[in-house]
Amino acid sequence: MPEQSGRARFTHVTDDMVEVRWRFRRRTARIVGVGAGVVVLVGVWWAVSAQGVVETGSSSWSPGYRDECSFSDEDFWALYAADEDVVAVQTVLNWSPWPVEVVSSRPDVFRFGAVLNELTTFPSVDSAVPPPDETTERAVIPAGEEVLMWISEPFPEDGSMPDGSEGIDNRIGIDGADVQVWSLGLPHDARVEFRGSLWQSELPADSAAFQRELAEMCLDDE
Repeated sequence: MPEQSGRARFTHVTDDMVEVRWRFRRRTARIVGVGAGVVVLVGVWWAVSAQGVVETGSSSWSPGYRDECSFSDEDFWALYAADEDVVAVQTVLNWSPWPVEVVSSRPDVFRFGAVLNELTTFPSVDSAVPPPDETTERAVIPAGEEVLMWISEPFPEDGSMPDGSEGIDNRIGIDGADVQVWSLGLPHDARVEFRGSLWQSELPADSAAFQRELAEMCLDDE
């Protein structure tokens, strides 16, 4: 029988094999470099797009009861009785240097109207909420301009607490609207703060208890 050798076998490495390995390593390095560059580019684009900010606009109205105290609560916008419709309007301002699209998170409550400019008539206090086909759940706001936002019945009839609301004594309040802002093709969650909190009482308008509540809070009917 032939004698078995215990010595290890070695593969002869040719110049061609070395060249193939180097090519593979260079290609892998290029792929990794391109991937890292893409990640950095996406991160920068995301950071820039996040500068597409929407904020409380310059105009608003509410037919509710306003705080008329000598030292009024600046965070208070208006109070409504239980049997009154909670309706208000304010504008939403686009601070960014490019157009953004704002999308309502509660399109049954927060809906957008026209862009506010010299051709737009701001709704009067006694205006009714426009029908759904005259408003939209999303709106494109040009750079530096404002769009109307209608606020209609933000408090569910079943008494549940919507996101962003709070309850104090016999009242429930809300101070902003959650939205999604599309800026440079990327979405960002945002919140449009109201000019103050909107409140609704559990008491009807003609009740003595509600009238006492108004007196105690220095509220007057606008």
